[in-house]
Amino acid sequence: MNFATKILMKNIICVLILLFSMNGFIVKAQNIEISRTYLSRTWFADHQENRYGKGDFCQYKLEYIQPISVKTNKKGQNIVWMTSLNGKYARLQNSEEAAIINPDDILNFGVNLTHIRPLSFRWSMVATLGIGIYSSPHEICWNSLLANGGLIFIFKITKNFSLGAGTGLTNSYGLPMIAPMAYIQWQTSRKIKFDLNISSGLKFNAYAQFGKRFKLTWKMIELDGMSSVFKEIGKSKLYSTMTVSSYLSPSVYFTSKFNLFIDAGVTMARGSKITEREIKYMFEKQKDEDVRSFRPALHFGVGLRYGF
Repeated sequence: MNFATKILMKNIICVLILLFSMNGFIVKAQNIEISRTYLSRTWFADHQENRYGKGDFCQYKLEYIQPISVKTNKKGQNIVWMTSLNGKYARLQNSEEAAIINPDDILNFGVNLTHIRPLSFRWSMVATLGIGIYSSPHEICWNSLLANGGLIFIFKITKNFSLGAGTGLTNSYGLPMIAPMAYIQWQTSRKIKFDLNISSGLKFNAYAQFGKRFKLTWKMIELDGMSSVFKEIGKSKLYSTMTVSSYLSPSVYFTSKFNLFIDAGVTMARGSKITEREIKYMFEKQKDEDVRSFRPALHFGVGLRYGF
């Protein structure tokens, strides 16, 4: 990963905290997913290739979405209330200075309430509000509770392409703050389908179905992240990490609702950043020598998914 890429990652990690906490709100069906992801051990280095130890990354993830109410208006459009639960636990096995800068483990666990309402034939509104714990398990306190929310207006340009914009709310940097948010969803209806979604992070997928039992997905670009609030010398600080991955994910369907999937590919970048929990530090420019990240790693995963 070159220096320009690292600087870009450093500046967008904080904004993506909003997206990562939204729990993927454009979903109307009940589903549950349990998975484990492992990133192989790689060097932790700066842009001059100075090395500061090694580290790997193992994450356990639970996602659950439960519709509370689904009604249909006179135009046949759905009005939806739903709740979602998103839990992530990561173990970071680091050595040398990488073990000082990065925590040993991170727990992110949040609950969101979401409302989806059509406003016209092409316009719809999504509102969401939630709260979660973002901390190391042994450092959980009141400061670990972060609130998030969002209000997005979506315009359906075609059957398969929608654009939206709105605002997101978070107290990740102490006082509640509002930041702009964007929504893009694009799907094709060809034999090989493409799906672009930035409602919660960034996902760009290509996939093909082979009969009723097998589906092959290429997750061309996937941004994911975690954050952790901690105290250092009496000050509240925020640790954030983001991964940029690309991998194949074949799925085997045992029934129409239940499948097993395996992931294999590469994580091109895994960056990290520590800032004080004050809004003025959100886009603070780090010194060049402080910009460090993990080198590309092998990406493996396995999980179970149930939904309809």
